[in-house]
Amino acid sequence: MTEQKSNEAGQKFTPTVSFDELSSEMQATIRKLQAKSKIGDNYHKTYFGNSPPIVSVEAFGRRMVAIGGKIVHSDDPNYDWETPSDFLVSYLKSKLGINWLSQEFQKNLKDQHEVAKWYMKGVPNLEKANDNRWWKPNGKALALLHLAYDLFVLDNIGKLPAFLIDRLRVNDNFNGARYEVFVFSTLIRAGFDIIYSDERSGLSGRVPECLATHLESQAQVYVEAKTRNVKNVMGSKQGKSKKIRLYDKLKDAIEKNISGPYIIFIDTNLPELKAEKGNIKLEKIRAEYKKVETKYKDSMPNIVCVTNIPFHYGADYSSPNHNMIGLLIPHYPKHKLNSMGKLIESIDSSLKKYNFLPKEFNEGQAYADKLLE
Repeated sequence: MTEQKSNEAGQKFTPTVSFDELSSEMQATIRKLQAKSKIGDNYHKTYFGNSPPIVSVEAFGRRMVAIGGKIVHSDDPNYDWETPSDFLVSYLKSKLGINWLSQEFQKNLKDQHEVAKWYMKGVPNLEKANDNRWWKPNGKALALLHLAYDLFVLDNIGKLPAFLIDRLRVNDNFNGARYEVFVFSTLIRAGFDIIYSDERSGLSGRVPECLATHLESQAQVYVEAKTRNVKNVMGSKQGKSKKIRLYDKLKDAIEKNISGPYIIFIDTNLPELKAEKGNIKLEKIRAEYKKVETKYKDSMPNIVCVTNIPFHYGADYSSPNHNMIGLLIPHYPKHKLNSMGKLIESIDSSLKKYNFLPKEFNEGQAYADKLLE
């Protein structure tokens, strides 16, 4: 028997029925739903860390996707999103601007924005994805999809500011802006919340990119993103490909007036780097780092994260297996960082998850359905 009670206004309400009062069939259904939810969440976290999933439903004859507090669908009535790749390409076009991209297509190839070049050679490659036995995404397709997914991750949690989109549209700024997007999405996957530095403060270039709070440990760190420029790569008009001049980039980052624990992400920007050449290149990178550590012994950050992601550059025949990451830990950082071990583990795990892209909508839920069917 269920007893009715009254609140202070005299209104009667029925209290929630306890789980034990439910029928055995209903209890079994709820337990199965709870198990599916937990399995799906664990699946997503295993492959995508703490980033939000692509939540999608089919309604009114259309595929719809949730982005933050909004629901979006394809603006072409004759085209619907069959796969996450379809959605991501459409999302990237919309975010950067369909008219902007169309204008880029009209330019000579050498003057086109990098995203336009990726689109021209990457999207036709994505159309081969229906035959999963043979399809291998080329560098342009990977570059396009990963940029779109990184933006989606930030957008879905309200962390995609307009100034970042503006910087991405300018080819001269694209190399640095793309790497910042990568770093920010890496932090989100690693379980951080981020607060961007105020670009309107007049201190641009002298302050770090953001302040990041590790939600599990509550440790706070300032974060800087630096990438090496190479002429004709990622829109850059200067920089020599054979000289690994990371010293200047690290020097600029260390000389910023940082008032707390500090992490520097730096990209080597070496499209030609292959796994078999990795050891030789890595020694040169370490030598650049050691020069900085010798000169700035008392001003070092807590972590230097070195990366090289060939498919960021749209390099042909590139693969996620060619990614290079390395966490360098200075012996005498300027500021003490609590929970150092947890932060290193979280960032390292996030970087290793970067290879993965969603293969189907509601992927975690689909995995749970197959596991429990």
